[in-house]
Amino acid sequence: MLRLYTLWELEREVSPDEFQHILTPEAALKKAAYCYDLDYRNYTSPPVNEAPRPLDGLNNKPYQRTGYDPIYDDLEINLMEGWIIGLDTDEHWDETVNPFHISAEGELIFDNADPFCWVVSDFQRAFRLAISNQNGRKPAATEKFQSSGEPVQHAQVAKTINTKAAGRLLAAGGVYNGNIEGFRQTAEQLGGDAPTVRQ
Repeated sequence: MLRLYTLWELEREVSPDEFQHILTPEAALKKAAYCYDLDYRNYTSPPVNEAPRPLDGLNNKPYQRTGYDPIYDDLEINLMEGWIIGLDTDEHWDETVNPFHISAEGELIFDNADPFCWVVSDFQRAFRLAISNQNGRKPAATEKFQSSGEPVQHAQVAKTINTKAAGRLLAAGGVYNGNIEGFRQTAEQLGGDAPTVRQ
């Protein structure tokens, strides 16, 4: 479910592994229309420097913006400028709505061209402070999903074989190809076992 935070709440209330679930401003506004009170008639004064009130339950249909709508308009501007941030940890990470991911080194990476790219350094600073608040423990890398919901498969890095294993392979290749002595010498130089073969 969507949660809205102010920029200064990120470092105190969001754990480092949740930063990858920051939503684009458009996605956050779309979800906020279902679970936040955006109707200005329900406020005696508009929220200043804070997110609107969450609704008690989830609406079946989104809030429809009217001509004069200061709560909706302020939220839209604050999301675009990065002063309010939407997070949804209930959904899998998706590159179309999540502009950040966590690298294998545990760093917060921005790889999107959203309007709030000018506050990326503020998000990264909040991320580092959140890590510091957790005794320096960095989160695991983002598990990226395809549109089908399956994790993205990465090519496996080839394991290097040791010289002894290489020697055994060469010896076996020599036996197979009939060039036993040449392969035997190379296998022994690499530390592999080259069996004696009778012809």
